[in-house]
Amino acid sequence: MEFDSLKKSVERALAFAHAAIEQPAVYRGWEVRRHANEVLASVSRARRAAMTLAEAHLFVALVGQLRAVLQVLDNEQRRALVPAFN
Repeated sequence: MEFDSLKKSVERALAFAHAAIEQPAVYRGWEVRRHANEVLASVSRARRAAMTLAEAHLFVALVGQLRAVLQVLDNEQRRALVPAFN
């Protein structure tokens, strides 16, 4: 997978995760998590893509944001499942 394709995949997964936090009744957390895990797995399997240093920084930032949003989503799901966690 080339850089642009990987970047678009991560951006879509990030948007999907944000939407799940904003509208939990519409998006199922496990679907979002599964999709994000597939994207992150494809990122880790991808050959090194030729990119500039600026592109690499952007890519690392996007992956970091995706992981952070997934953590928030996981915390929200725990709160919904375990009332004592609130």
